[in-house]
Amino acid sequence: MCAEPLGGTNTMLSLFAQVAIVVTMTGGQATTLVSNPSRMTQHVTVGLFYGEVKQQADGVRYVELGRAVTALVSPATFALAPGEAQTVRIRLKEVVPAGTVLRLVTTFEPQHADEIEQHIAAPVTVALKMKTRFISRVETGP
Repeated sequence: MCAEPLGGTNTMLSLFAQVAIVVTMTGGQATTLVSNPSRMTQHVTVGLFYGEVKQQADGVRYVELGRAVTALVSPATFALAPGEAQTVRIRLKEVVPAGTVLRLVTTFEPQHADEIEQHIAAPVTVALKMKTRFISRVETGP
């Protein structure tokens, strides 16, 4: 995945601009944009977690999520039609020291099986449901 800074801000967007790679939280609050570049309506869930980067024996790095952070995420669930975007606001409800790195977990799931059938020529007898999860870095500041 490719990323580049936007206009001198600390926000980084993924190549497909579905979610920010890095979100900066100031004063216990942050705002980020979630978008749907796909051709199907997506059901989206958003949550804030503690988490850390771990490394496997073969050198592959991954994020291990911890407990959920007590925070108001608004909206936490919503649907996005193709091409739509939604602003998500986050407000901490617990004390988190400045400099702590949190993880914003955004999950996309196609909303309806009947929409999937509209995009293929043959009738579906078996459907594979796929969820896509993005884990963004949330940097907490003063």
